[in-house]
Formats: sequence, C-alpha cells, structure tokens
Amino acid sequence: MRKRFAHIIVLLIVSVMLLSSCGKESDYKDAVSLFENGNYHDASIKFTELGDYKNSTEMVKTCRYAEAKSLFDAKQYEDARKIFFDLGDYELSKEMVKNCRYEEAKILLDTGKLEDARKIFFDLGDYEQSSEYVKECDYRVALELYDAGNLEAAIDALQKVSGYNDADKKIEEIKDEQIHQLYGPVF
Repeated sequence: MRKRFAHIIVLLIVSVMLLSSCGKESDYKDAVSLFENGNYHDASIKFTELGDYKNSTEMVKTCRYAEAKSLFDAKQYEDARKIFFDLGDYELSKEMVKNCRYEEAKILLDTGKLEDARKIFFDLGDYEQSSEYVKECDYRVALELYDAGNLEAAIDALQKVSGYNDADKKIEEIKDEQIHQLYGPVF
C-alpha cells in the first residue's frame, strides 16, 4: 500500500511538471506571436511572466527595445526615452536616450520654449548639431529682447552669438536705431 501511494505521488508530481511545461510553452508561443505582430508591450509582459523559461529574459529586453524604437518612430520621444534609459547598456539604448533628448529639444525650439530647448542642447554638448542649436536659441532670445524694445539687452545677447546668422548685422541695425531714437533722423 505504501509503495502504491508513493507511485501515485510520483505520478502526480511528474504530471504537474509536464502540464506546467506545456503551459509555459504555450505562453511562450503566445509571447512570440505578440512580438511578431508588433505588440511589443504585451509581449514583454508575457515574457516577464515566463521568468527564465527558454530565452524569455532576453526577449523582455528585445521587446522593450522594439517598443521604444516604435515610440521613437511615432515621435513619442519622452516615452521612448524612458524605456531606452531603463534598458541601460542594451543595444544602442544610451545613444537613443541622447537622440530622444535631441528631438525633444528641437520640438521645444520650434514651439518657442527657448530656455528649455537651450538647456537640453547645452547638456547634450557636441551631440549632433547641439552646439549650433544653442546659438540659435540665444539668437532667438536676442530677437525677442529686441521685439520687446529692450535694445541694450538685445545687443548684449547678439554679441554673445557674434558671427552666427546675421547677428552682427542686427547689432549694427539696433545701434543705428538707438542713434535715430536719440538724435532723430541723420542726413
């Protein structure tokens, strides 16, 4: 009787192991299918649930990277950047974090958020054309100062970007305008 009971327990344990293995394989195939269909977020969740089954751990990173690339391509730079950052050294994640910041700064520049854009471009250093964009931000700030009638501050700001765009020409125009304001038309 004892032997029979021991055999039943062994059979139950083997059956449970086989059934859980079949379930994991099915879940794994589902996760692969989600990935292949571009549903990277759900695929990464499935692979995470599978733990160390097959190459699930590596597939989580692959899914997250593909999700971030997809978000980047859809111009959702902030969301993409967060995922790339979380991935650390995986693939080109560190480079893509910079690329996301760069694209975010260009949007800020285009929408007139010059200080925010300048800070990001400055922090990016020599990445892509960041240093040129820092000058562009400074140049636009100078033009805003001019438009607001703050001529001295505009000249100071333009002198900081001397040689950029038409900054030197603008300085001369503003100085001429100051002379005109002080002395009237000069013949």
